[in-house]
Amino acid sequence: MSPARLKSDGPPPIVHPGPTPAVVKQLYGTAWRCGFAGCLRPLYRVTDTGQQVLNSTIAHIHARSEGGPRWKKGMSAEDNRAPDNLMPMCLEHSKEIDDLWQNFPADLLREWKAQQLQECRGLEQSWQLNSRQVQDVMDTLDHRRIGTQTAGSSAVLAAARIVGQLGVVAGQQRTVVARAVGAWQALRNQVNRSMPPAWDATTGQVLRVEPSLMETRPHQVAVSEALAAAIAATQSPTTILIGELRAIEAADPDLVPWCAWVQGAAAVVVAASGRWPGSSSNPVHPLADNGDLSNALAELERAFTALSARWNGQAAEDPPPPPPPVVAEPESEAQRAAREHEELLDSARPWARVTGLAYDPDLYQRLLAATEHAVMFPVLPSLMAIGLFATTRLAASVARNADPDTYRSLITQAAALQPLAVAVALLRNLMSTAEKAERLELHDHARTTLVALMDVEQWREVAPWQDNEYHSRSLLDWTSSIHGEETVRDALAAGLTDTADLLGPLLIGIAAWTEQRDSHTWALRDYVRGIRDLPPWLPVDIVVTEIHRQFPDLKPTQHDNVSRDIKDLRDLAADLLRAATSIGSRTSEPPPAP
Repeated sequence: MSPARLKSDGPPPIVHPGPTPAVVKQLYGTAWRCGFAGCLRPLYRVTDTGQQVLNSTIAHIHARSEGGPRWKKGMSAEDNRAPDNLMPMCLEHSKEIDDLWQNFPADLLREWKAQQLQECRGLEQSWQLNSRQVQDVMDTLDHRRIGTQTAGSSAVLAAARIVGQLGVVAGQQRTVVARAVGAWQALRNQVNRSMPPAWDATTGQVLRVEPSLMETRPHQVAVSEALAAAIAATQSPTTILIGELRAIEAADPDLVPWCAWVQGAAAVVVAASGRWPGSSSNPVHPLADNGDLSNALAELERAFTALSARWNGQAAEDPPPPPPPVVAEPESEAQRAAREHEELLDSARPWARVTGLAYDPDLYQRLLAATEHAVMFPVLPSLMAIGLFATTRLAASVARNADPDTYRSLITQAAALQPLAVAVALLRNLMSTAEKAERLELHDHARTTLVALMDVEQWREVAPWQDNEYHSRSLLDWTSSIHGEETVRDALAAGLTDTADLLGPLLIGIAAWTEQRDSHTWALRDYVRGIRDLPPWLPVDIVVTEIHRQFPDLKPTQHDNVSRDIKDLRDLAADLLRAATSIGSRTSEPPPAP
């Protein structure tokens, strides 16, 4: 704070002219570092590229302007801008001696100036300035430039406080998370103490008993909430820190790599605060804490120490090289096809939502072409919205308001589609759409056409099974509903008797797909194909006999829902033997022996 201001109604305050270029050269030729006692900052610092960057300005012992710090009444303009009244200082300390001028009297500053001159003579080092560098020093006397550097210094100090605060907050939040984890571990220990010891029948190792899901769930929630709170608590100071780093970059663009280092390290601290070993990857129970957060905090401190040193013109550790840019993997042909298929279905969904839209022949034909892609999707809950039935249902919705002749031609076209699963799915949806629209004649025509396609005898051959791999079972369910289960059984029995190669495609065709999901997170883990039940139209005795003939040593599967090679015929055959044994035990009639 400066001395008392002059009265506003008096004469204008005296403002002496600044130093001449010759004086600036003299000052920098007789000084090496900041004149503030104990400050080691050089008046110029050298960048990594060898470029000298001005790191200082000229401070006045007695103020240049009347009413300023240490103003000396009666001092002439020449004396005010003479070398004896001036001393080079770093930007931060030149501001400090003026802001806190009461702590820095003129006599003290003159002592420091004498020490600065003596040091320069002892080291025989100084800065010999050229005309451009002299102008740089003169420019520092511009209050706007000084303001920029001062703001940068303030930002460095603010960033230092925030880095310290971030470390404290992260540690406090970690304690809260550890307390929640400790309660969970205490429950696990209590359950094990309350149970008699159990061991593995094969290895003899003692087994650890885990609490029930109902007991575990509250502790899972408590740990998750504590981790979420830790992220929120550390994210707030990190956001403020990023703002201060931007200010430092604006004041000194050469520090951008160090600022990026600090920002990246702070982001790692936030991420590490929100993780606990085992809390997500192994939700059955958490593991002991690791050193991820401690390492992240140490890296943040290391990064900021380097940034602070660079700002002060001192030697500092270089930041690590930036990570290589993340290059998005090029879209594969399969990914492109899947994306375009979903986009096509989305474009047709308005026809399924409202009934008044006009028939769009181009969109209808594009949906028909898309069935070639959709028929390759297994029937799974996660694929229902884009599968074959959904695709043909949307096609039928688009055709809803076609004129009768056009609708009949679409039915005829559908009957000729291959494979059979596409034709049947489209005819079923055309039939259903016509019925809902009360176009009963068209409904009957679609049904008659559909029934004509459901020929039992074709399933005696291998080709229909292979062409309709994911839909064989549903097609035969429809066929048996029309012609009867016994008729289908007889046809398949004859086919197996005539063609031994039919067994493999038949096993694949009647196998069902299921999704394996995590019991805690419900995340998809795997797709599994197996035979868990047998359709009523299957000639079980004939199939079992053929399995025993082709795989004489094969035993029934012991466990259900085991992940396996989805095309392994031995696995599927063993599944069928297990299902057949289950049927035999329920009817007291064992399956036929080989």
